[in-house]
Amino acid sequence: MEVNFPEWNLVRPLQSSTGGFMFEHLFDYGNVRYHVRIQKNHNVQQCTENNLLSQVDGFFEEKDLGSIEDVIGECFDLFWPFIQLHAEEYDGQSIVRLQLITVDGELQLFEHDEEFKE
Repeated sequence: MEVNFPEWNLVRPLQSSTGGFMFEHLFDYGNVRYHVRIQKNHNVQQCTENNLLSQVDGFFEEKDLGSIEDVIGECFDLFWPFIQLHAEEYDGQSIVRLQLITVDGELQLFEHDEEFKE
């Protein structure tokens, strides 16, 4: 699948929460509102999401803002291929809630029903 990364002028951040083995962002991309999240995977210890979240938490402890932003960017990069697909199918009525979870060795996309937690 070819990935076209977003035109950043179409991304409007609304809320974010990162740390404590959680990455959660609410943003508009064009006319679509997204709530994306990555949380600690308790079933698969060695996985992409746990690695990224561990890095974020480590950089928070070190107060290394540049590295935090880099890893958060990596988290967003994981979502863009899926966001492309969902934008084409968007019904225009609800928030698109997406979560990435490693299952059977593959990072997979799931819809979630969680509200944004501040």
